[in-house]
Amino acid sequence: LKRRIILGTSMGILVAKNLINPAEIQQLIPVWLSEIENMVELIQIDKKTEKRMDKNPMAMEYYAVGMGVMYILFATNAGAETIFQERRNKTLERIKVAPVSEREILGGKLFGIFLIALLQFVMIVFFTRIFYRVNWGDSILGIIIMILSSVLAFSGLSTLLASLTKSEEQIGNIGPALAMIFGFMGGGMWPAFAFPDWLNMVSKFTPNRWAIDGFLKLMYQGGGVVSILPEVLVLLVMAAIFFSLGVFRMREKGVKVD
Repeated sequence: LKRRIILGTSMGILVAKNLINPAEIQQLIPVWLSEIENMVELIQIDKKTEKRMDKNPMAMEYYAVGMGVMYILFATNAGAETIFQERRNKTLERIKVAPVSEREILGGKLFGIFLIALLQFVMIVFFTRIFYRVNWGDSILGIIIMILSSVLAFSGLSTLLASLTKSEEQIGNIGPALAMIFGFMGGGMWPAFAFPDWLNMVSKFTPNRWAIDGFLKLMYQGGGVVSILPEVLVLLVMAAIFFSLGVFRMREKGVKVD
């Protein structure tokens, strides 16, 4: 069938353009048939290339990941502001009446920041999938692991930021600026492969870059849990460092609930 299609199309074009005499066709058919297999192979290669191109990032899908990841930091920063708000509103003093330690109170606050950001990011994934047909990947477990590790890293970063600021006004001003900078450097505003070498290297110090790379593996490389392990590991290490430094700094500067 492929041979007949190629042969018929070729003869039709040549005759229509007056490039060949119809009487010569019978003599040329054996030559054409000897070359027809190469032409069929070329057509097969084109089909494979077209199929592979379907897996290239689409703008909507890429920016759903990039902006979604950047939004996590906005959400966790907003959660970190509540630490100062509760001190200002004397809520922490009332909580202290309960038979709980300062460590438990602080742990509860940090878990609340994590949980709120987690729910918001899950909603982003859900709504972009339903309304914009964004394909976040075929591995449900991989998506869950990437969401958890990403939110942990950004929650830790916001905890560290809260420990380095003195008021909710400061974190309210610094937090959004930091989120925009990390969003730019991490590849949230345009793909990291377009970065110059120095910026590509610097971007690897941001959790945004590792979160985006992990999600892109799931979305466009057909990746699963094993393929995203490097990104997940880096995000968890970042989370541990951020949380440790943040809690240490809070205790060092005497963040008390009384």
